[in-house]
Amino acid sequence: MSTIVYHRAVRVLWGAMSILHSYVEAAVRRDLTRARLLLTAGARLSTVRRRAIAEHLVWLCGLTELGTALISPAAVGLREAAVVFGDTGMAPDRDDLIKRLDVFLRVTAAHPGSWTAPDAARIACRNLPWVLDALVVRGGPGLVLPRIEAPEVARTRAAEYRRKRSMLWGPVALASPETLDGVPG
Repeated sequence: MSTIVYHRAVRVLWGAMSILHSYVEAAVRRDLTRARLLLTAGARLSTVRRRAIAEHLVWLCGLTELGTALISPAAVGLREAAVVFGDTGMAPDRDDLIKRLDVFLRVTAAHPGSWTAPDAARIACRNLPWVLDALVVRGGPGLVLPRIEAPEVARTRAAEYRRKRSMLWGPVALASPETLDGVPG
């Protein structure tokens, strides 16, 4: 059985790589759905929160595979709309961002195979609290997670993620997976 070696000797088996990519893709779609729910609710966002959401959306776009006919234009459009909305916060820019989110969610739902970048698995290993947040994890063989040499570091990362999640999404982050499944895309 072939293996790939990632950061700090984290072994990911070939079959597990596709599982980890699917978890990353689910996490990206989850956060895009959260952003869409938050923006369509019309909540008034502070400048700091609006910019944090925009930066997070830009980061999510960076996890996508470039060079694909449908994913790349959707990711670029979403990235541009997020930057503009982060800068201005104006209602027309919010509406444009919602439209771009809808397009990206539709394109990724219809895309055959993986649409995340090849290094998405490496990024996921460094951000496990983000990947696994509210994700319904189905068991699968071959997924080998990194050993935590210092549990304090893992606790600190998890606490930092909870703080960031609370700032970004507020009560939307508490939505059940069934609620998130009902969102178009």
